[in-house]
Amino acid sequence: MKRKNTGRNIKGSSPAISIVVITAVTVMLVLVAGNYATQTLEKQQGSTEFDTINRSFEAFDDALRDVAWDRGASRSTRFTTRYGHIEVIPDALPLEINITEYPSDPDLTLSGSMSIIKYEISNDYLTFGDNYQEYLVGDDKAVVNSSSETYGRVLIEQKTDVVTLLLNYRVRALREGPSVLVGSSLVNYVDILIINITAAQQQSYSGDFELVAKNMGISTISAPQKNVVGDSCTVNVSIGENANSVTIPLDPGTVKFNFVTAEVQVIT
Repeated sequence: MKRKNTGRNIKGSSPAISIVVITAVTVMLVLVAGNYATQTLEKQQGSTEFDTINRSFEAFDDALRDVAWDRGASRSTRFTTRYGHIEVIPDALPLEINITEYPSDPDLTLSGSMSIIKYEISNDYLTFGDNYQEYLVGDDKAVVNSSSETYGRVLIEQKTDVVTLLLNYRVRALREGPSVLVGSSLVNYVDILIINITAAQQQSYSGDFELVAKNMGISTISAPQKNVVGDSCTVNVSIGENANSVTIPLDPGTVKFNFVTAEVQVIT
């Protein structure tokens, strides 16, 4: 005798299938949520690191400027990076200095290069928008003539897929006090002050470390005295893509230009 199929086996298997489906969906949702939470946490930590590096760059700028004009001095600043890295890049930016009133005088033309310190982090962790630029310290001037303006400048910049902090140093040109009567002529003294970061080679750092700024010496190149042309001189400076001029008033007579360079080595 044939037994009728009552459908009880099919009905009995439905709850089991439902449990398997629900379990699979739950596991998938947990994995997705966990991955999202991890990414969100990493973004927060990367953004926090960037803010901390901002403060470290400001502290290191203070330290480097303190030792720049103090022979043999050294100071250090602690850095901690996990999501980004720091590079010291020697001779990264071309430097050109000249005086408008003496355009063909080789004594008053200086060519060289400037190093930079760069922090770089992927914009997966934070973003300011394409082509974003903001100065955390200083501005886009290559030369300043006020003792109240800082040498340093720190630029926050976003390019295609990274956010960077760039630290380098501007030139300061100023008159060294009042003119001095030497014999029968007044002599004006103009100092052109340069902080030059040196490094043996390009270096990249990450993790916990200290950057040390050490004064390696101060050198002065004094140009022969020149007759004053007009009542001022104009010092032109370009550093990389940035260029500007400052005008320094002069008394009638002669002027002596001093190019003073502080060599500061950056090491760990």
